[in-house]
Amino acid sequence: PLPQHFVLYSYWVSVLLSVLGVVVGGRTGDVRVSKNDIQWGTVRVNMASCLYIAVAHNILLFRRNFPYGSDPRFSIFFNAFISNFCGSASSFAGSFSDDASCAIWPAR
Repeated sequence: PLPQHFVLYSYWVSVLLSVLGVVVGGRTGDVRVSKNDIQWGTVRVNMASCLYIAVAHNILLFRRNFPYGSDPRFSIFFNAFISNFCGSASSFAGSFSDDASCAIWPAR
């Protein structure tokens, strides 16, 4: 088991990267340019997330070549970046792009 300070670090890094991913994905995907019913802001965020995942995964793969690469916080941060930031950004990219997405919560 990890020591308590690594668990707290993992929790707070995950929370902060999730919130940052929602904000970045929502704001960047909120481009009201659609051609042939394709939301191009959402496509742009999803493609950027794929690139970020590839870069972060390669950093994790070659972490021994980086300073502090053997520190568990290094791996915790990049794993959280891949799962939390990139996942939140790509998930919420299309949520704020048009008014039809808000139909999930009907007004009463």
